Amino acid sequence: MTGNGSGPKGPITRGLEVISGLLMILVAGCVTLQVFMRYVANAPLDWSEEVARIGLVYMTFLAGAVAVRNGRNLRIDVLVEKLPRRGRLGVGLAVHVMGLVFLVVVFWRSLPVLQVSWGTPLTGTGWPTTVFYLPVTLGALAIGAYILREAWRVLRALRHE
Repeated sequence: MTGNGSGPKGPITRGLEVISGLLMILVAGCVTLQVFMRYVANAPLDWSEEVARIGLVYMTFLAGAVAVRNGRNLRIDVLVEKLPRRGRLGVGLAVHVMGLVFLVVVFWRSLPVLQVSWGTPLTGTGWPTTVFYLPVTLGALAIGAYILREAWRVLRALRHE
């Protein structure tokens, strides 16, 4: 019903994988540094928790896009697997279309949030609050692109049935 990651990975997917891995290292490093500075050095840092939180949000949405591309997103397909191939493809296409509609709404509604949050600085880093909300917009675009690609593949398979 959904993609299985077949086919070669393009530079965007490989880039998202690398960025997600680097973000995981960043989050772990910031949390470790904050624990050390707070409990061992007794000198907590203002910025480390904020950077870890932002890194986690980016990692969630970017790695989520990679999971969708590779067909590793959560799905329960017990009933769908009982359908004939054409029925499975039809359900898959419907799921992709609903996912795209949802992501269009998320993307569209995220734009005003980015605009409003631009002038408000984060307390620890001083960065604009937009940095915290931007991964929702980027994630919706990336996940939407992968779902659109998979929906197109399913639509072509349905046409050949």
